[in-house]
Amino acid sequence: MAEIVIKKKTSDAAQKRAEQAAALAKLGSGPARRGEDDDWSGTSKRVEGVVVSTPSEVVPLFAYVPAPADANPLEHLAHAERQIRKARQTAGEELLKTQADYMIVTGRWLSEVQAAKSYKAAGYKSVNAFAAAVGIKGKDYYRFIDAHLVYTALEGLVESPLPVLVIEKLASTARKSTEEVREQFAIMKREGQITPDGAVAAKALLGLGTPQAPRELKAPPAVQERLQAARKAGRIDLDLIKEVAASDPDEAKVYVDSLRELVEEAEKLLANE
Repeated sequence: MAEIVIKKKTSDAAQKRAEQAAALAKLGSGPARRGEDDDWSGTSKRVEGVVVSTPSEVVPLFAYVPAPADANPLEHLAHAERQIRKARQTAGEELLKTQADYMIVTGRWLSEVQAAKSYKAAGYKSVNAFAAAVGIKGKDYYRFIDAHLVYTALEGLVESPLPVLVIEKLASTARKSTEEVREQFAIMKREGQITPDGAVAAKALLGLGTPQAPRELKAPPAVQERLQAARKAGRIDLDLIKEVAASDPDEAKVYVDSLRELVEEAEKLLANE
């Protein structure tokens, strides 16, 4: 099995790099480039068109550390237990990071395909059908897009992979406002509650999505009755929206917002088919 490794810069990397550049210069390759190229990326250095790999110390994530030679059987067993637990914790952390990266980049592609409608060029009826063709079925389609949306909005704030249920709670805010979801997550971090309940509590604290107190409608009674019936049935009535907006623009906006939420729920239901 391939060993999972991370790369670490050696302390004398700069010195070795300079020596390599000088050696190449003597061979007729010319002087090393100066300026911005002097900032080492940790992988290679360009010298007049020649790429030279710089030495790096490879540190295995899962390194075997033997027990002390003079350890008795009980000490040997205790050492083995510590190493096994450490390896398991590392494996779990790396798995979560890999899963998060996978969801983010896949969600970005699905978002782009959805926005560009490029799935139509191949005969797919929806982006969900395209997602299913590449092995992403059901509500996972939305989970990938939500992951991309949330992690992008929270850039610089997330220190470790977020649970899927937390992403779902944050996504509803992120779809409306990047600034608000960042405030929501900042409260969650401050309270040490990176959980679904923590997301709900932070949202309530900010007053986001909190049910508003009943307000007096300004529309004529007949229009109010039609509006209540339309809301109860979840019906989209463009003529009604125009009539409500004429006398009560704020209420018309509330009605449209509720319809938008219904459409989003409908899309999720279709994604599960």
